[in-house]
Amino acid sequence: MKKSLLCTLALGGILAIAPLQTCYAEKSVQLSLGEAVNMALKNNLNLNLAKDEMGYTEGVNQTAKAKFDTQFSFDIGYQEQTLSPVTSTGAEKEDTASWNASVQKVFTYGTEVELKYTNGWLDTDQQGYLFYPLYTQNLTVGISQPLLKGFGAANQTASLKAAEKQYQASVHMVDSQAAELGAQVKKAYWNLVYARQDIEVKRLSLKLAKQLLAETQERINAGKLAEIELYR
Repeated sequence: MKKSLLCTLALGGILAIAPLQTCYAEKSVQLSLGEAVNMALKNNLNLNLAKDEMGYTEGVNQTAKAKFDTQFSFDIGYQEQTLSPVTSTGAEKEDTASWNASVQKVFTYGTEVELKYTNGWLDTDQQGYLFYPLYTQNLTVGISQPLLKGFGAANQTASLKAAEKQYQASVHMVDSQAAELGAQVKKAYWNLVYARQDIEVKRLSLKLAKQLLAETQERINAGKLAEIELYR
């Protein structure tokens, strides 16, 4: 009966702590709290998808803003032609070149302004021209303003404001998910710390219980204690 009772007590203590020992014995990686949070923020799928969405809305926002950017354009060209004249004064060879530059700007009220500067050059063997080569230059200014549909800053900036709000909403979503994920990781981190400390406490308690059981059994065997003490 004594051996059966001792085996029962020891087995009960071992079974109580066995799951914790198994969990604690698994291979672990040492991480600080900051490292754990950064790893979660980097690898969380939902957060990464939200970041991708934020990047997309940022691109839409930048595209909407580009409508009101000042645009500069420049082009240059050159062409040589060999012709078959149909008259005695017609040209057999004609070279042309051009270089043009323009500046465009759209304002928030819908006003579009364009300043354009064009240059042309012509060299030909056609008879009848007093000077060779020929140069042409033109400077033009164009202004357009919608008077009905599209008039006013509210109409012109509607898409821009919508894109800005969408971008701000996506930024808020990313920040919110990151903060929530960080809080979850911190809670799990400290729960793990508590669980490991709790394992150590249970190990120590088991060790002391075994020592007390062994001492009690020795005193019973020596006749110093009654067997009933095992049940107390």
